[in-house]
Amino acid sequence: MPDPKRRTRLSPEVRRDQLLDAAATVIADEGTQAMTMERVAVRGGVSKALVYRYFGTRSALLVELYERESDTQPLANRIRGARTFEDRLRAITAPYFDAVERSGLLFHRLVGEKSIEEDVESFRRQTRASVLRFWVTQLRTEGLDREQATAFATMFQAAVEAAGGLVARREVGREVAEEQFYESALAALEAAKRSAR
Repeated sequence: MPDPKRRTRLSPEVRRDQLLDAAATVIADEGTQAMTMERVAVRGGVSKALVYRYFGTRSALLVELYERESDTQPLANRIRGARTFEDRLRAITAPYFDAVERSGLLFHRLVGEKSIEEDVESFRRQTRASVLRFWVTQLRTEGLDREQATAFATMFQAAVEAAGGLVARREVGREVAEEQFYESALAALEAAKRSAR
């Protein structure tokens, strides 16, 4: 009779993904603050030592999960062939809405919840700063000066995260949130362009 406690030996890649999935489940169910190495181990059915062997620190695990759940394709690659600002807007934000729709609260919490680890916060700040710089450049080509472009891009970023939150919490369907966001962003851009003249 086989030993019921016997564990299956998984390849390192499969085990790593299993542990990332366990961390994702904890975060989606309870938030980033609740994710500890011990909880990941319990959820993954392994020892805490094994989780540490794979990731070293909670921060490293969170950063890797963030990278896995994010669309890491460079922004410039996403807009190839986009002719209008609206095309670029949709090309850049659609992957965000895809991620939120696919993973619900997990992605929204990874992007938005305050984390206790400074290096995780630093990683998120760098990602946001990169996206902000990209949008400032795009908005400058639409006729906004640097100050207007920075203000608009910052508000735009907050609005897309808020719309994603509605989808993640299942308060609004993706299509409604996404289209309302696009309509609002494009109308605000037209108003900003008029005031820039």
